[in-house]
Amino acid sequence: MLYVEDVDEEISDEVKGAPGVRARVDALLERARQAALAARVVLDTRGAVAKDAAQLLAAGWRSFSAALRAAHGADAGGEWLAALSGAADAWTSRLEGHPPRRDLRLALAELARGIRSLHAWKIRVLGSRAERRLRLAGRIALAASGAIFAAAIAIGVAVSLSIPDFDEGLTAIYYTKRGQAGHPFERIDHQVDFSWGRRSPMKGVGRDRFSVRWEGCLVVENGRHPTLVAGADEAIRVRIDGVKAIEDWKPHQFRTNSAKGGLKPGVHRIRVDYEDVSGEARVFLGWTEDGEPPRPIPAENLVPRDGNRKHKCP
Repeated sequence: MLYVEDVDEEISDEVKGAPGVRARVDALLERARQAALAARVVLDTRGAVAKDAAQLLAAGWRSFSAALRAAHGADAGGEWLAALSGAADAWTSRLEGHPPRRDLRLALAELARGIRSLHAWKIRVLGSRAERRLRLAGRIALAASGAIFAAAIAIGVAVSLSIPDFDEGLTAIYYTKRGQAGHPFERIDHQVDFSWGRRSPMKGVGRDRFSVRWEGCLVVENGRHPTLVAGADEAIRVRIDGVKAIEDWKPHQFRTNSAKGGLKPGVHRIRVDYEDVSGEARVFLGWTEDGEPPRPIPAENLVPRDGNRKHKCP
């Protein structure tokens, strides 16, 4: 049996001393992959404790975040690395709050996608010419070795590691001051579901008195009419197609509000404004349908301000 401490140890001397960025990323991705596979075993075992899976997934996300930090120095632009870092921070924070089992499976799927994505980046930026040819041929896969993977196969566990589109999500602009003033930092956030607590939302932005604007498009599939839900600590405003849908702008502790009526199928312009004053910082953008609890809007339903390969953003 794999224990959390076996995965969530301090980064070893072997990782720290690995020659070059590529070796460090490799070592950290392997740790994240092992944690993900172990969590999958727990989730697929009847009677297993969900808390154990949450701890393993948190360990995996932390290793993945460390891999992202190691990779940052090798990518001049780094925009998509920053986007993945935002998702990693959000999941790490969320897993510390003992989420339900269905959220654990989503955390596992997102971690697997992130691992494969960073692996693909490693081949593109750091890989050999032969590896790049393999990637172009569509035959890149993560190494399937180690006792954990063997144990997973033995009980019939299959892990999908598909590469996501890095242009899924909303364009996010983080400002160092309230009122969307001060220095702006731009990135793509795959989801708007952050619980920063008393921490800074990103490097260069303070932990208090900052503001954020997310903008882009929201895609609603045919046959669906979900209701938009937004929450914040401390102020939030949401516009759909230029029309105010939710406004809760006076500073307050975290609470959610729902828009009136369901969203129609199609592509809608969306803008979310958020401000933090002091203390805890938290923001959530989700939807609900058929009386189910609100869930974060998935990345595949969000399009950056300038559109992406799947959708134009009018």
